[in-house]
Amino acid sequence: MDSFPSGINRQTVKDTLKKLNSGKGQKKVQKLLREYTDSNQSQLNDDEFIEQIVKDTEILNLLNLDRIKPTSLKASLSALLLRTQVK
Repeated sequence: MDSFPSGINRQTVKDTLKKLNSGKGQKKVQKLLREYTDSNQSQLNDDEFIEQIVKDTEILNLLNLDRIKPTSLKASLSALLLRTQVK
């Protein structure tokens, strides 16, 4: 697309598509995609379609897995044992 609706940029659309792709096994995502291919949502013009699918995807609260960084947690067994003895 050459242009996007106001308030939506190329990166927002790419992130939305990534979220939908990563969650495509979830029933709520499958339902959303069916709505946009088989129902009245498919009749929207381009700008309305993009605005609505971005908004509906955000409502689903899907995680953007590309932005999540791996973390770790370390705990000392002796510290845990000491803490339980103090109480």
